Amino acid sequence: MGGADDRLNPFKSFKIYHLLFGLIAGFMLVLLSVVIWFSYTTSSKEFVQNTFYYQQQLLSELNKQLSIQLVGIEQTALATSQNVRLEEFASSNRTNYQMYRKKKDIEWYLAQITYSSTVIDSIDLYISYDVGPYSGTQDFGVRLLEHTQLLNEPWYADIELSDDAWLGERTLLTSRGSRNVLSYVRKLYSNLGQYQGVIVIHVKAPAIHQLIAGRGGNESTIRHLFDSGGRPMLQRDQSGKLEALSSFVSETKSPSGYRVAQQVNGAWVEGSEYLMVWSEDYSTKWKMIELTPYKEITRGSLNLALALTLIGLCALIAVLFVTHYIARQFTLPIRHLLSAMGKFSVDRKPVKLPGDYNNEFGAMFNGFRSTSDKIIQLYDSLEEQHRRQRDAEISALQANINPHFLYNTLDQLNWMAIDAGEEQMSRVLELMGRMFRIGLSNGERWIRIEDELEHLACYLEIQQIRWGEGLEYEIEVDEGCRKAWIPKLTLQPFVENAVLHGLHGRMSGRIRIRCLGDASRLEFTIEDDGVGIPENGVLPPSRKKGGYGVKNVRERLDAYFGAPYGVTIKPRPEGGTAVVVAIPRIENIDDQLGGGRYVENRTDR
Repeated sequence: MGGADDRLNPFKSFKIYHLLFGLIAGFMLVLLSVVIWFSYTTSSKEFVQNTFYYQQQLLSELNKQLSIQLVGIEQTALATSQNVRLEEFASSNRTNYQMYRKKKDIEWYLAQITYSSTVIDSIDLYISYDVGPYSGTQDFGVRLLEHTQLLNEPWYADIELSDDAWLGERTLLTSRGSRNVLSYVRKLYSNLGQYQGVIVIHVKAPAIHQLIAGRGGNESTIRHLFDSGGRPMLQRDQSGKLEALSSFVSETKSPSGYRVAQQVNGAWVEGSEYLMVWSEDYSTKWKMIELTPYKEITRGSLNLALALTLIGLCALIAVLFVTHYIARQFTLPIRHLLSAMGKFSVDRKPVKLPGDYNNEFGAMFNGFRSTSDKIIQLYDSLEEQHRRQRDAEISALQANINPHFLYNTLDQLNWMAIDAGEEQMSRVLELMGRMFRIGLSNGERWIRIEDELEHLACYLEIQQIRWGEGLEYEIEVDEGCRKAWIPKLTLQPFVENAVLHGLHGRMSGRIRIRCLGDASRLEFTIEDDGVGIPENGVLPPSRKKGGYGVKNVRERLDAYFGAPYGVTIKPRPEGGTAVVVAIPRIENIDDQLGGGRYVENRTDR
């Protein structure tokens, strides 16, 4: 239906050049965007997978190294707790001198343990036996402390219900200064299972930090260590990340894995801030978590996307130039054709169009040339027809003068015959004038049936004057049919044939004209009792002389009405010829005729 939908259709609203250029450029831009987005997302996922795999392997290796160190510390504490000298020192009751010597011996023994390892910072020994004033040698990194001081330590609650435990990173304040350490605490028991005290081995936190940092990290990569209970073992200021990570470690049951997450309101949720990779040591159940900024991982993907964008923009610019050229080449023949159509005029020479196109544009050019040539020929034909029509009108005007001249001449001859006393000649001239008047009919092609019958009566009366009393005629037509219309001079040729050929060579004859019909059809029957025609319908040579008038009537009736109307000629059983002329009943000539041809106003039967 068109309307608003047509206005929204770009193929109907914009020029072809703009459509071609815009569509190709838009398609390339969308394709470039899709390629860049797909390359970025695919490479990002690939980088994350590769980074996870690499970090997983690295964390597993670091866990093994750390486990070796931690297990070594635990075994050292276990061996120390089972040392005979330590048990004797804790359980014996000697003099002050002897006690002093035992203390020195224990300090020296513990100092040897301290200096035998690069990761042990110092050792504290809390003994339930009264050891007197503190006399530990700080250079050895060994302290012998009263058991009562253990109750004041902030970490005492962590070991109160267990025999051993690791304490997270903390700051140790001694006479040698403050140092960050991780501590392993183990309770001491005698051979009889009697509680004697606690030994605390302090591990250098920087050494553990260096071990965890390992290799493969960078300034933005952060690794955290948590024990099996989810408590952080290394204190690194990460703006509250440790607390949230502790909760995450406590909830995570998987020994290893990764996720892309970010911290929101103290909780780790799905996001694109960090790649979080974790790995759990199978022996200690400690988890090591590595946080790598996601933008660092996807920096390669981003660089790839930027490179693709730069390449794509260069390609897009090149495509725009090519598209511009292609669009112009496609629309150039159309512009030629539009220009030719706009300049075409029948009074000018045809606009020249390119002749070297062998495709659809060439077919369009040839079609326009052919159409323009036909238009010029049609225009020339119309001009010629107009010239001929003007000549015909002039001839018709001239022809109108001649019949009026002849009509006036007949009228003067009639008066001359009256003056001369020639009554028959006067009658003939009068009848001829009436026939001539009906024949002219002001140039009309259609006349009333009553005028057609008057024309026949005048002709037959003239023939009676020529024949004398030997010719008889009869006209039987209902009054209701006389006002109907009929093509002019339809019946006269058949009456003339009956007189000239049917009654030729005879002294008498009879002609009968009848009209029968109904509301839609009229049939005129013209009968004579003359020589007739053969049964095979072939006219003798003597009757072919009047064939032009009959042929003219047949062609006119066929042109006006067509089947089932027309002329039928047949012999009479009693002798002579019968002619039946069938036409439709036309009461109103203006309503029933269109374009010169009868339009039958009836339904199909």
